Amino acid sequence: MRLFRNFFTKEPLNPAKSNRMLVTRDKQGRAHVAMHSTIFSDVNENILASNSMFADLLNDIQPCIEPYSVKEKIVMDVFETKVSNDFARDTVIIGFKRYVNSCLYGLKKQHLSRFFLFFSFLVFGVLIEFILYFLVQKYVGAEFTSHWLFKSVEVLGTLFIWQFGGYLAFEFLGERKQLNRYKQIANIEFEFKHWDWFPAFFIIRMHYGFSSRY
Repeated sequence: MRLFRNFFTKEPLNPAKSNRMLVTRDKQGRAHVAMHSTIFSDVNENILASNSMFADLLNDIQPCIEPYSVKEKIVMDVFETKVSNDFARDTVIIGFKRYVNSCLYGLKKQHLSRFFLFFSFLVFGVLIEFILYFLVQKYVGAEFTSHWLFKSVEVLGTLFIWQFGGYLAFEFLGERKQLNRYKQIANIEFEFKHWDWFPAFFIIRMHYGFSSRY
């Protein structure tokens, strides 16, 4: 067991999380992912689709595409035990895309507000450093400035600058990836297949390469 972590040492890749996986593609180069969902057949019977249903569908899709790059064009092969009609499918797909786009809009606003907040820290920190090292040193003189006060304000300015640097290093890229993932989900194409348990198990096993190990 490792008692420390060296940030300059590359950690070994977890095969389960590696993007180097066998990807099933069609002639258009789109990656195919399989899932089972009842939302389309439920809408087919009840003629009702709610945001909670779209949220459940989003939660089902996200783990399926997580191993894939956000740049991949995804086709979701939906296996149904009860066949839905075209009206129900169009209703769910249109509503789901609107739901994902609304989530994406909220994430964009949050991302921009956080970026400008931390960017304002950077500007404020640089302004403090400019005042201390240019204006005070040039026009006031260090001998007229209390040393502890000068150092305290200097630390404050450095802290604001490092806040922006820490945000870029540890949060900015993650937020961008999340935005790109939602864009990818909003552009997912759906294809529907009937689920007949016995033959479908072997078809999916050959087509998607499911492992027999659990």
